[in-house]
Amino acid sequence: LKKKRLFYLACILALGWVGLTYGFDYALGCVAAFFILLGTRQLWKLFISGKDFDVLRSLQPRYAWEAQIERLPKRESAEETWNFVVLGDTRNNVAVSRQLYRRAKEESPDMLFHTGDIVRSGTASELLNNHVRVLEEEDIDFPVFCVPGNHERGPLYTFSAYNTLYGGDRFSFAHGQCNFIGFNNSGKRGIGDEELGFLETELTKPARFSFVFLHIPPAFFEAAFVMDSHRRGFKKNAGRFHDILCEHKVTEVFMAHIHGYASEIIDGVRYTLTGGGGAPLSRRLEKTNRHYHLLNMRITPDGIERELCIYRDKQWSKRETHA
Repeated sequence: LKKKRLFYLACILALGWVGLTYGFDYALGCVAAFFILLGTRQLWKLFISGKDFDVLRSLQPRYAWEAQIERLPKRESAEETWNFVVLGDTRNNVAVSRQLYRRAKEESPDMLFHTGDIVRSGTASELLNNHVRVLEEEDIDFPVFCVPGNHERGPLYTFSAYNTLYGGDRFSFAHGQCNFIGFNNSGKRGIGDEELGFLETELTKPARFSFVFLHIPPAFFEAAFVMDSHRRGFKKNAGRFHDILCEHKVTEVFMAHIHGYASEIIDGVRYTLTGGGGAPLSRRLEKTNRHYHLLNMRITPDGIERELCIYRDKQWSKRETHA
């Protein structure tokens, strides 16, 4: 946002200089030429994106939620030990996201969850080149469930590329006596009655543990880990959202949007920020939580083991976290 403002300011100053030096008619001609070039560029992008959308549509039978759920291994006994991985905010940083996916693969998870901001601008070409391509080149053979972030909105704010690939912006399924629920809270209405109704309905299903995935965290959780008074988290319906989680004894909620790591138990519900997938790390967080990372969640007969895997200076380290 700051870079855009500086760019616009530079353009205004440059036009002012052109006007004063060569006359304002010349400056207006420059403006007209700029918009003609911009319009031509947008038309070309629309033409190219049409082909990219065709490719996304051809991939949907493999990436749609129903198809990925069918690929999950069978886990029927509470005596089994298995795991899943969580990461978020890769946002076109292919170099880092490749390292995270490789590390995730080493953990042999049943599935992986991405907490949103998969790419930068939400276009079909980005999703193909900086997400699908990475998964396929790294031979990720386990299901990957991604909730959309604000950067998946796309040019028209419709999440069109994301929805074309995944077939929808919410999922809910049971696996290994656990419930997994993910939904979009990055649209214009944030978390509205529809999202709350979906969440509450899905949480009525019995489970040993329940996990919820969304992109933007509530402001009250953000206040627990940032070092300033600025809030990027949502406030509308935040109280109702928290009440539903508490009422249904949700085990953990995973989010991103602010780039780094944080985890806090609030009224018995663990809220976890996992936004260290490659996007520029936020200086609003303590330095110890400002790193690229993924979470390895291990479900055992005795409970949950949480392992924070940190990628810093091209080296991996582990930090055991409280269950």
